[in-house]
Amino acid sequence: SSTSLWQAFRNAYRDQFFGKTAMLNCLWLNIFEESLARMPHQRLGIYLFENQPWEMAFIHAWRKAGHGELLGVAHSTTRFWDTRYFKDRRDQWSTNCASQMTWPDRVAVNGPAMNAQARNAGYPADHMVDVEALRYIHLLQDLVAARTKDVPRVLVSGEYSPTADEYLMTQFSQALDIEDPQILVTVRPHPAASGRPISLDPRLRLDEHESAFEALIAADATVCGALSTVAVESAWIGNRTLLIADPHVIMTSPAEGLNQVEFFLTPRELAQALRHVKRQDVTSSSTSVRVFCLDPKIPRWRGLVSPSIKTK
Repeated sequence: SSTSLWQAFRNAYRDQFFGKTAMLNCLWLNIFEESLARMPHQRLGIYLFENQPWEMAFIHAWRKAGHGELLGVAHSTTRFWDTRYFKDRRDQWSTNCASQMTWPDRVAVNGPAMNAQARNAGYPADHMVDVEALRYIHLLQDLVAARTKDVPRVLVSGEYSPTADEYLMTQFSQALDIEDPQILVTVRPHPAASGRPISLDPRLRLDEHESAFEALIAADATVCGALSTVAVESAWIGNRTLLIADPHVIMTSPAEGLNQVEFFLTPRELAQALRHVKRQDVTSSSTSVRVFCLDPKIPRWRGLVSPSIKTK
């Protein structure tokens, strides 16, 4: 195409080289280099792997200081289209030093789902290590439901993005306008929404459970956005999981393909689904087996951090 794309990235380009982001990157490079150079030799480094700019500076400084193996940890779920984790196969662990992309020595994968996605994306086997999904170990606990005995209860799980959150709540309110499904609805804002003003539909109320998992156990159905990782936990405990697809984002979910998970494009479709939400007992399912490595004794992690520990 002969179309100029300059207008699309002009501001970002100037910011990266001459603006606030350029200054921030300079700080990252210098602070990491100074800190890691002063640190005693480290056998192993573990960091949150999301391909953020600070990670590039950290990896560069770690290796310049001569430290040992560096392990990137994607702590939640991954999606095949997410370019934070999946790049062009010619760039991942390239042997061409002139254009080598900055990557950790190995990436921790937390279960069969992430392992399969990484292999399909071209991750070499020797650059992956299987570990327990620390964020989801709580899925192994006994499921004790604190559910109401009269009407079905629906939990609406808020979104990270204010724009996505507003879209989710608007679609849900419109579904209630179409038909009153005779359900009890509570809303649990995303942790990132702390400090943001909350304007609730008067038909809804804020969830008061201590943790998101307790809120899920108390619900019969869960409504969330199409990108939410809450959907995986919801499906695991047997909740009917209703995902509102947002046309402004890629419509996929880490829970896609799991039992009890449904996508909805319009408020009318959602209204029909809410009408059929029923009281049900909370149950443990086999979903987690297909998604995560779960073991409360975390032998894989213990073997990494303490290599003297013998694990089977």
